[in-house]
Amino acid sequence: MGETVLASEFGVIGFNSAAEAEAVDQRALLQAAIDYARASMAGVLELPAGHIAVADELDLFWERATHIEPLTLKGQGTRATALIANFAGVDKAMLRVVNPDGYGDGSDLNMRSTAMTISDMSWRVGSGIADPDAPMFLRYPNASDVRLSRLHANARNNSAIAMSGIFNSIVEDVTIFGGGHTFVRKNADGVTFSINQGETTLTASEAHFTAGDVGRVIKLSGEQQALVIDSVTNGTTAEVVETAQLASAARAAIWEPSRASIDDASNQLVFENACLAASDVGRWVYVFGARAGNTGGTLGSTSGTRPLRAQITAVSGDFTTATLDRNASATVADTVVVASPVFDISSTELQYNETNDFQITALNIEVFNSCALYIEEGLNLDLRRVKTHGRNVPVPGRPDLVTHFDAVLIRSSGYYRGDVEGFPVNPYGTIFVGDVITALSFDAVTGTSLEGAPGFIYWDNQNSYGSVRVHDLVHNNNLSARQADRIVGTTNPTPAPEVAGNRSWYRSSLRPTQVTATKKVSGFRTALQSFMRAVVGLGTEGFQAIGIGVNGIPTFRGSRVRGTEAAPAAVQQYDPLVSIDGEGRADDGEMVVAGRMVLRAKANPAAGNVEGEWLIARRNSAGTFTEVWVLNDDLVPVQDDVSYAGLGTNRLRGAYLGTFGATTELNGAVVPISTFIRRRGTDGAPSAVLDGDELMRIRAMGRADDGNDVEAARIAAFAYGAPAGGNLRGRLGLFVRTAAGALAEQWRVLEGALRPIGTQNLGAGDARINELHATRLRLYPGADHNPFNNGELNIDAPANNRLRVRYRGADGTERSVNLYLDVADDIGVLKGVGSPEGVVTAPIASRYLNKTGGAGQTFWVKESGSGNTGWVAK
Repeated sequence: MGETVLASEFGVIGFNSAAEAEAVDQRALLQAAIDYARASMAGVLELPAGHIAVADELDLFWERATHIEPLTLKGQGTRATALIANFAGVDKAMLRVVNPDGYGDGSDLNMRSTAMTISDMSWRVGSGIADPDAPMFLRYPNASDVRLSRLHANARNNSAIAMSGIFNSIVEDVTIFGGGHTFVRKNADGVTFSINQGETTLTASEAHFTAGDVGRVIKLSGEQQALVIDSVTNGTTAEVVETAQLASAARAAIWEPSRASIDDASNQLVFENACLAASDVGRWVYVFGARAGNTGGTLGSTSGTRPLRAQITAVSGDFTTATLDRNASATVADTVVVASPVFDISSTELQYNETNDFQITALNIEVFNSCALYIEEGLNLDLRRVKTHGRNVPVPGRPDLVTHFDAVLIRSSGYYRGDVEGFPVNPYGTIFVGDVITALSFDAVTGTSLEGAPGFIYWDNQNSYGSVRVHDLVHNNNLSARQADRIVGTTNPTPAPEVAGNRSWYRSSLRPTQVTATKKVSGFRTALQSFMRAVVGLGTEGFQAIGIGVNGIPTFRGSRVRGTEAAPAAVQQYDPLVSIDGEGRADDGEMVVAGRMVLRAKANPAAGNVEGEWLIARRNSAGTFTEVWVLNDDLVPVQDDVSYAGLGTNRLRGAYLGTFGATTELNGAVVPISTFIRRRGTDGAPSAVLDGDELMRIRAMGRADDGNDVEAARIAAFAYGAPAGGNLRGRLGLFVRTAAGALAEQWRVLEGALRPIGTQNLGAGDARINELHATRLRLYPGADHNPFNNGELNIDAPANNRLRVRYRGADGTERSVNLYLDVADDIGVLKGVGSPEGVVTAPIASRYLNKTGGAGQTFWVKESGSGNTGWVAK
């Protein structure tokens, strides 16, 4: 007893990739390892690292009567061991812990499996399994003494974990992505919707609305508004029940899931449209209001009812009707149906079947459909940290991807803490509470809800002895006045007074995103005593400093207020308003603050304003906690001699624009950018730059064949002349390393001109200048670019038709030659060998040079004719 069994000893292999694993069914090998551990009463069954796929369910039931030793099924970690369910069936699960003899009487613990821990592994559905057919990860009815720890599941279109009648169990560090199933009511793909703020007319970009939309909820993306259709004017226009709180223009939208009806003593669940599929056979659903009970609730608008949990056994040919495995005990029409909650905790409908003493220390459910967490008859719940994040926007082509509820809690009691994100679409609210046994308390819950939704927490009329308490709810919405009154909603859009008989809820210290004059926050004195309480009198009345230790669970560090709680005074300069500490455990086991960011008042308040700044501090290698930078309008080092940006000697110290030279080194993605600052004057009293001061340098570097980094080119900016009149002229130099290995300035941009340094070429080889366009081209040889000293070749504008060459001789006399061309008539100077008469065709006034020469035969002028005659020798 108590030995560790290695699944690898039974031939179980962890493959390197999922594709390799899915090609090999290891179900028989893994089940053999489970059976051996069960027969030998081993305490631990350890799975190897890698991907392990099975083609059918694994039976993990261990009869408690014969197996006293608890079982631990563990992998090597969520990033090491990955189980793959390579089989289909919505009623199946990768790990099945079901008594083959049935549930039996819930009071008989021997009918339950032995205490069990499942930990340190991940799970997903095989890539070849279609979404509608995806199985579950764990199915465990009548669970007792269970610990689910360090698990990561990627669920698809089904529950990830389905349990019931849980006793003395813990869920810790479990993350589930996806899961849940939606019965699609209406597809709005490709249609956009618009509504003006303060109005009730909703328009569609194409015909979409029908009479059946009346009473249904549509969610617009962008502003995240939930609107209930009141009437339909035509296919493109509908009226909504309440005025829009925000303007929405051309927004995508998604409808609430399909509703259904069922009669008392019937097992025929009829949906309003053809939303079912053959693959839904075996799926578990909750039909609101279809189960009678002495509960006092009004689920589905039927007095004294609760949800009916049932399994679909058949689907009609028109896909509108599901046959259930049990009959309804109440008639309900047009009701909500929740299908395959991601984490499903139900009652088994037997004696002593409730969930009791169940704790969640860390559960994270992301991007899910349907409902993230469903708990029925959960007593003494301790839900310490539940994070649910539903879908925010419609997904094109997938109208089934809809978040219905974040959580549904039926006939439950205890505590719920956590964070709720995303925007579920339903007629009630984000979290649905139906009946309460004694009390259900929501403490330190952060959440969002839709504009126009009836409530963040929807409370369906409670038992006379039940109550809902809401403390410290940080409700993040768009803060319409209507929405602020709907933190806790009921069947009445505007809740009754906070205490009504024995039915009560408390909304002390509610903290919306902003606090305005019309939305005061109550319970301020009490708020100072707990974590993340309300901030009252922001700005000129007082302040509160909150520290968050980011090392696991946030911790509250304290508050203070100037003046008194009843009469807070204005803040003062450098008062810390928010302090965020980064803590870590040192090698001696002690928690140490490694860094801190403090938002503080930069100066005393003035004219109703409080100017703020961030102070950044860190602990250095010597263990000294030092204030390093201050961020207000600028990022300023606290001490110039110890605060740097950059590495080594290439550091950025206190910088003052216009008073320094900077060098920025770039070396691709290999070496990070470093910056060196050189300043004239001193750090405290910088002075102006001088002519030639280098202001900026960009270096292009690369590794040479000898392994050294070499600067191949450089762009540098310099001061051109001393500053004058508040102006600083500049010049830009282009440096290139040549074949000889010398890095030299080749070209310079100065006063708007690009000038070569020394003798430089434009282009290369025979094609140094391929094409040049200019009104006038003047080419000056010589270093000083002076045409009168060095000569000039001037090609004038086309209108002048002139080619001019001029220079100044040694005696100072300017000499020039002008050659005028009639471009339009092709008149020019021609050349050839021998006489042009009868040979060369040209217009009148053309000139011809005979290269053979001879008296009276060298220079010819075309005096008449248009052909090749009329040439006269001169």
